[in-house]
Amino acid sequence: MAVDPLAALATTALASAWWIRGVGWVGQTLFCCRVIIQWLASERAGRPVAPRAFWYVSAAGAVLMSSYAVLRGEIVMLPAYVVTLFIYLRNIWIQVRGPGKKRRSPLPLVLLGILIAVGPYASGRLDSQGREPADAPWLALAIVGQTLWIGRFMVQWSHAERHGKSEFPAAFWWMTIFGSGLLLAYSLHRNDHVFIFGFLLSWASPVRNLMLHHRSANKLN
Repeated sequence: MAVDPLAALATTALASAWWIRGVGWVGQTLFCCRVIIQWLASERAGRPVAPRAFWYVSAAGAVLMSSYAVLRGEIVMLPAYVVTLFIYLRNIWIQVRGPGKKRRSPLPLVLLGILIAVGPYASGRLDSQGREPADAPWLALAIVGQTLWIGRFMVQWSHAERHGKSEFPAAFWWMTIFGSGLLLAYSLHRNDHVFIFGFLLSWASPVRNLMLHHRSANKLN
């Protein structure tokens, strides 16, 4: 089936529209704010902590970045934003209502998030918005990065359920460093400045939080 060049050009122009990039930049600004919120709270506490504002700002950022990923046709970037949105909401619930007597597993919500993220593409309701799809090796790299990106919050969720409060184990920060490195490489390959900014930003906070983890552990010993 022949592709209408004018239609393809119009679709590509839509994916690059200023307002779509605006959605992405506002979303990344919110993620930047959450890093600052968490960082300052952790410096005051002397250990990695997660204030309630961190989760509210994260949830708002995830909604916007999910929309940006759809509008840009970057399916490989979408699952992490959808899945982690559920995890942000669960942490808000833990902080507001408490963990409850029964621990909750993140797996059902993770599977639901992946279904919501991938389903529309699998059914052909969404496409790549006229952009050239990434090669298989780059997609594989991004999928591994997304797995680490999602997995870190599954680790955090399990930690929060066990301890009854929203905190970050050291494994969360190591997975953040490696996952963001892979996703940064993919974003550079795709030349998407919104994603590049976000994953560049993801390096400083994990390093500092690992230092706080080490300092806190030394005090306990």
